[in-house]
Amino acid sequence: EYERAAREVAMAATEVLIREAVKRRDQMIVQAVRVLDEVQKTINALYSRLVDWYGIHFPELKELVEDPEDYVRAVQAIGDRSRLRREELLKVLDRKLVDRVVEAAGRSLGVEVAEEDMERILELAGVIRFLMDYRDGIQRYVRQLMAVEAPNVTAIAGPTVGARLITLIGGLERLARAPASLIQVLGAEKALFRFLRTGRGAPKHGVIFQHPYVHGSPKWQRGKIARALATKIAIAAKIDYFSGEDRSAVLREELERRVKEIREKYPKPPARKEVVRQPARQPQRPAKKERRGRR
Repeated sequence: EYERAAREVAMAATEVLIREAVKRRDQMIVQAVRVLDEVQKTINALYSRLVDWYGIHFPELKELVEDPEDYVRAVQAIGDRSRLRREELLKVLDRKLVDRVVEAAGRSLGVEVAEEDMERILELAGVIRFLMDYRDGIQRYVRQLMAVEAPNVTAIAGPTVGARLITLIGGLERLARAPASLIQVLGAEKALFRFLRTGRGAPKHGVIFQHPYVHGSPKWQRGKIARALATKIAIAAKIDYFSGEDRSAVLREELERRVKEIREKYPKPPARKEVVRQPARQPQRPAKKERRGRR
């Protein structure tokens, strides 16, 4: 009877904890970022197929239009290059680029394709365009969630880096309980494990390298700035999870002051230590033993 009652109490307590965890929308951020990653992978794969497929008909277009989104729109606007309409292309590309595309279409080395084949190519371009629009919508959704659920982390790390950190660690609560040293290397697990195994090449930053304070700084400053940034992110996550008050302005000001101190203190790279090479020692030959005895 006691064991049954204890089990019921434990189950009830677990249900309460699950309901409290679901109330927070940080798990929505985690799932949205994971969906965003999968959608981007799909876009990359389908875009590569589109370039190969449409390149049979108009291979010069890829050399002129390098941006994937502009390329997809250009394919939809052009279709069959023999029926290219300049006014339609002007809706998606600038005038100078349109002139070059029109000229390239007139002397293209691509082959003519059947109307049915072109319809399938344009269908693929439409699917990619839909996925790109869907990706942009998910990105806006993540930014809105971050502004509501983690305003302090958003102010320090930015919505993209902040959402990526929450996803990598598994939620805002885990981020709030994580030390700054872990936050600093989140996303660099392979490099960290390699360092633990070999003792060489300790990672200085993980996904926070995407922050402009880190990747926009000289190499010899990045490790110190990444450490300062991770410290402020750890504090911001604790405030967001446990109190919810907005202290973003204070944290931002403190971070900017610390980054300024680092840049002023270390304006030049540290001097390299010269390695003095010792002259190679000649191997000593063992002394010959005297032969004793009668000759």
